[in-house]
Amino acid sequence: MTEFETKDYFQRFTLIRKEFEEFLLANRDFIQQLGRSKRGQLGAVHLVKKYFLFVITCLEEGQSSAKIIQSLGKSVEFSFLKPTSTGSIVPVDATPVVKKRGFPKSVRSKAFVSIVLNDAIRCAVCGARIPDRGISYGHIEKRESGGANTGDNLATEHHYCNSAKDVLTPLFTKKDMNSVAART
Repeated sequence: MTEFETKDYFQRFTLIRKEFEEFLLANRDFIQQLGRSKRGQLGAVHLVKKYFLFVITCLEEGQSSAKIIQSLGKSVEFSFLKPTSTGSIVPVDATPVVKKRGFPKSVRSKAFVSIVLNDAIRCAVCGARIPDRGISYGHIEKRESGGANTGDNLATEHHYCNSAKDVLTPLFTKKDMNSVAART
């Protein structure tokens, strides 16, 4: 985070934050593979950081998830990463049936994570999930433009997105227009 701050990288990251989050969730087994490759030591932290930066760079270049996985496979440092054959997110109902009275801890954990992720509040600016303690409230229509302090004019946002909304909103508009142009 210090590196992001000193390089003023938050704005660039915020533009791909939602896609980054979705890629990490869809390929969550990669983090475990990275940790195992370094036996869970401090080296794994540095490797995970490099992995994050690799994925961020690919997303900034407009690569799809499939293309990022291909790029990881071609890289010297990450060629050992392998997606699971069934996809990286195991559906809750795909867990083997256990004939005990209560749910096993692993089943409860998977179900909880699935529910929390599906029901998470999303940022009105960048679209990514907002952690419980990272929520900020902003106006959909600015007060300066006549926006009221009412519930129907309230937007949930990350703290950073709220404070940088004037700069980020035009960048997201430009990004969306470039995405539409690229598809046509």
